[in-house]
Formats: sequence, structure tokens, C-alpha cells
Amino acid sequence: MVANRGQASAELLFAIAIMLLMVMPVLFNAYFNIGQQEEKLSLSVASASAARIANLADSVGYLGGNASIIAEIDVPRGTEEVKTQNNEIVFKMQTSSGPVDIVRASRFRIIQTTLVEKNDAKGIYRIEIAASQGASGQEIRMQKV
Repeated sequence: MVANRGQASAELLFAIAIMLLMVMPVLFNAYFNIGQQEEKLSLSVASASAARIANLADSVGYLGGNASIIAEIDVPRGTEEVKTQNNEIVFKMQTSSGPVDIVRASRFRIIQTTLVEKNDAKGIYRIEIAASQGASGQEIRMQKV
């Protein structure tokens, strides 16, 4: 009878070891992919913010005259710079695979400016988007408020 109890505990240890071997790869995979998920989220937030700025620039441009709007945009971690050039809004980001530019275009000419610089804190920024009549038609001006 004593040998039977020892055999049951050895079988139980063997069963636990097999379950651990099956669970460990899943845990390792989840642990090492957490950083990539955070990076993907930052890229998604930057893309949404760039699209929001471009859509608001188009709206203000279509309103014409001296129309303006103040928008709040989210600048995620990993963003090095947010700038405008020609008719594009550019989020320059640093990822584990290297630098990435997220670019959204507007239908109107945007006066070149830097909205967020490398040393600025990440978070929510208020940006004024204003239209004005330029020499070549409607122009959009942006600045931090």
C-alpha cells in the first residue's frame, strides 16, 4: 500500500510538468510581445491624430475666409516630431525597427511649421488651425495654443 501512494505523487508531478511545458511558450510569447503591442498602439494613435489634423485642415479650408478651429490632438510616446510641409502633416516616430513617418495629406496648402519638437513632452496638445487667403489661393496655418 505504501508504494501506491508514492506512485500517485510521481504521476501527479509528471502531469504538472507536462502542463507547465505546454503553458510556458504561451507565457513567453505574451511577455515578449507586450512591447510590440504598445508600439502598434502608438502608431495607431499617431495615424488617427494625423488624419484628424488633415480632416480639420480641409474643413477650415472649405469654410474659407478667416475660419479657424482649435483641436486637441494626442501625441503618443515614441514621437520625435510633428510638422507640416506643403500640404502634408508628418508624424516622425522612433520604433524598435527604426524611424517611421506617418503622413496624411490635406487638399489645401499648409504653411510649414513644427507643431511638436523632439524635446516636448508626449500627451495632448491644443492646436489652432486657421485659414487665410494667400497669393496662390486658400492656405492653412497651424500653431500650438
